[in-house]
Amino acid sequence: YARYIAMRLGQAATVEPMTVDSIQRDRSAKARAAAADLVITIANRQREVASLLRNTKVISIRFIPSDETRRALASIDPMARVTIVSRFADFLPIMKAGVQRFASHVPYINGGNIDDGSLPNLLDGADVVVFSTGAEGILSSVKPGIMTIEYRHIPDPADIERVVAPFVRGSADAPTTDEVVS
Repeated sequence: YARYIAMRLGQAATVEPMTVDSIQRDRSAKARAAAADLVITIANRQREVASLLRNTKVISIRFIPSDETRRALASIDPMARVTIVSRFADFLPIMKAGVQRFASHVPYINGGNIDDGSLPNLLDGADVVVFSTGAEGILSSVKPGIMTIEYRHIPDPADIERVVAPFVRGSADAPTTDEVVS
């Protein structure tokens, strides 16, 4: 994600990837993050990150399925039985909505998270398995010949232009933190 954001912003910014875990556990990572002009995160982590970095501007941007993911979902056979697998249970509804949006022609979509006890049965009945980044471990349980699609996200280019670029440019048009979450 950081490489993508850096590519979109060009030479105007230095982008350093960090995890919430590293900010919580590593003093030097927290110090680097706290010294940043701007910290970018996902909407459901914004409050947590802002509480860790109280004196730093923290904004959130949206993430969308990548071009490759959207194309792969659109190419699924309409009669396929699709199983989606999420690394996190709370991401499953979001992921399912995305799969349904880009594979709206597919009526048979089931889902579970990697800790779901019924996952072996779901995988056994699937013609296509769509898995979230971080759930690659399930691939060893997928039968040979079954189509697999990684549900990859990219930072929303529109949010980078609308939300991040004005901060980088020092524009008066930069939204306030309250205006960022949509």
